[in-house]
Amino acid sequence: MTRINLLPEEYRPLDETPAKRRFSIFVGTALVSILALIWVIYAWYKVPQEAGILESLRGERKGMDVKIKYFDRLKGDVGHLEALREAVSNQWQQRLPWSVKLAQLKAIIPAYVWVTDMEMKMSKAGSPSGQKGPASRGDLTMKIISATDDINNISNFLRILTGELGPLKGSDFMPSTDKTPSVLFAADFDRLAYGRISREMFDEATYVEKAGWKTQVTMYVKPLESLKTPAPKGRAASAPAVPRK
Repeated sequence: MTRINLLPEEYRPLDETPAKRRFSIFVGTALVSILALIWVIYAWYKVPQEAGILESLRGERKGMDVKIKYFDRLKGDVGHLEALREAVSNQWQQRLPWSVKLAQLKAIIPAYVWVTDMEMKMSKAGSPSGQKGPASRGDLTMKIISATDDINNISNFLRILTGELGPLKGSDFMPSTDKTPSVLFAADFDRLAYGRISREMFDEATYVEKAGWKTQVTMYVKPLESLKTPAPKGRAASAPAVPRK
């Protein structure tokens, strides 16, 4: 049978929501409320802790930044020290042990030779005194007098300085070998130059002979490049021939 409701809409009875639907809405609302309450409680206790941790991490980062800057500064200092060490090492390589050279020179000077003046110089680059050839590290200049009338004696002393002859032993020269004092002395020099050889007159009351010979000798220190190759055995560069007068 068909029922027709002729009452106006505002007078009609309202349709009720089904009980199952109302229960579902209630349960859903309750769950959302409970979850929201849990989140609020969690945030109330946890957020300050997280904020403290975050602030602690920021402090650690600042500390790390300071350490990084300090490390960079130390790294720069290490680079500076390495450059300084290399400079010192290079300077040490350029250094010639003059005390050793003087001891070797003393061992090879004959009794008839006098060294009246001596000057030792070291230079970083360039050949001193305008000499041609490889750049020398320095030079040894000596004013010498041969207190004998025989000019061959001063010539032989120049040969001793270059290692061509060994020092005098009695009346004969020692053989020139790797361990001969004259060869050891000449090992750090690559060339020898001498000035004019002139006559030197002596006071008869003081000296045995009336006359001798004098000159000035300059020996040039080997450049660093030449130290990389072994020195020739038995002799160094020969002294120039001394003219007879």
